[in-house]
Amino acid sequence: MNEDRTAGPEVGDAFGQMLLDCLEDGGVDGSVLQIVERSDGLIEVSPAAHYFAPFEQWRPIDQWLISCAAGRTLDIGCGTGRHSLELQSRGIEVIALDNSPRAIEVCRRLGVRDTVVAAIGSYRAANRFDSFLMIGNNIGLLESPSQGSYLLKQMARYALPGARLLGTFLDASDTEEPRYLSYHDLNRSQGRRAGQMTLRIRHERTASPWFEYYMPSLDELQEMIAPTQWRLEEHRAEGATHAVILRSGD
Repeated sequence: MNEDRTAGPEVGDAFGQMLLDCLEDGGVDGSVLQIVERSDGLIEVSPAAHYFAPFEQWRPIDQWLISCAAGRTLDIGCGTGRHSLELQSRGIEVIALDNSPRAIEVCRRLGVRDTVVAAIGSYRAANRFDSFLMIGNNIGLLESPSQGSYLLKQMARYALPGARLLGTFLDASDTEEPRYLSYHDLNRSQGRRAGQMTLRIRHERTASPWFEYYMPSLDELQEMIAPTQWRLEEHRAEGATHAVILRSGD
């Protein structure tokens, strides 16, 4: 009898399980890896421990942004909750939001007090916010130019007058790597922006559902926010990494 060896991975919360295993493994020894699979088959691997890094080990650009948060804050795509924990230590009220149930379990174990399992597009807030965090390149979670504009409009519904969105992103155009440039060309041939990506996270025998991720240029980000009530207030860059503060209109 021929045995079927072609079954694919089980679809599930691979990202959250990776974080949970990393936490239970001590969080810092690098034995748990993050595996990211791109839709064209490219696999990239990195230690998952960076999700547990303390404030002192963050990039300067992330340290600067976290210092700009004030008032009631929504931490979008919170992962392990390291940004929420830093804000809690500073006496700031923060809600940690992630669509991964196991990531939220990690947050709770580490001491994040207020957590929600939801994607930003489906979240229905009971209160309005002074600050929104999208640190850790989480601007990429806006998915695409059109979806990004839609999600920013959704967030604006929960923004207090003058609220600020603090986020970082990678500019896909800032590379000479052939493995990235070939994907940019593929995107353009399909009518997509170069920095749009279709990805999934792999962990052991589990894979997350495929999801969209966007790595815009600064000009493309400006185009995305143009139809919304958000406006660029401040911008800094460290190589291909960009940090922005967007301010909501009154």
